[in-house]
Amino acid sequence: MALKENQALTPEKKQILIDEIQRELFLISSAVKEKKYNEGAYLILQKTKDDLQATLNKVLAKKGIITPSETSKALQQIDDAKRARLEKDFVFGIRKGTFFILSVAIIGVASYFVIKNKNK
Repeated sequence: MALKENQALTPEKKQILIDEIQRELFLISSAVKEKKYNEGAYLILQKTKDDLQATLNKVLAKKGIITPSETSKALQQIDDAKRARLEKDFVFGIRKGTFFILSVAIIGVASYFVIKNKNK
């Protein structure tokens, strides 16, 4: 069952929301442990992780029905966390690709000048 915004969840169905939050927390924790981000990205991901953890704690503490507004807020925080994590992955990928392309270009230019000077 996919969760939808503005959906009330019974205590039995609350586990679906908990699983979604825990999955995103795991992905963010894994990304932070890899230490491939700069300090600013790390702080953003850490804040996102803290917000998600607070939401998870609220959901776990809730004994009755989870209201539609609470479900929507939790799903919005999950989406924000995914967006932040994917943006950081995208930026990291772009930087890594740019570094690779520049490295190849520098090696190519250096090789050209070495070969050109060798033939003189």
